[in-house]
Amino acid sequence: MNEQHSIDRPAGVTLLGWGVLIIACVSLVRFGQAALQWDFLSGLPAAAPLYIALSGLVGGILALILAWGIFKARSWAPFYARLGVLAYAVYFWLDRWLVQQSPERWTNWPFLLGLTALLGGWLFWVLSRPSSRSYFGERHDR
Repeated sequence: MNEQHSIDRPAGVTLLGWGVLIIACVSLVRFGQAALQWDFLSGLPAAAPLYIALSGLVGGILALILAWGIFKARSWAPFYARLGVLAYAVYFWLDRWLVQQSPERWTNWPFLLGLTALLGGWLFWVLSRPSSRSYFGERHDR
């Protein structure tokens, strides 16, 4: 939030920011573990260490930037949060479908699909609230 921005951060936006920060940390751990376990991952038939490392690094950096934008009330943050949740959902499902080779990968798909829809819907709802829009400096008459 900039100095002249006196609107308190809504609880939903705070939760969103922490959620994005957690995703950033998990992604960066993925990158670090891929780098540390490179030789092991190279020996597995389905593992591609470069894919694991790069997806962790790129996802972690982008999530850190988004979390910063959310906590600092940057006007671009709601757009990129919406775009990010859609991109992350597509990435998650494509990764599950194309990369993961285990036959068990589909045993809990209804739960994961519901969770994807619930979290995505929650994000869009939180960002549409008047208090969230005010926090990010959006006008209400649009």
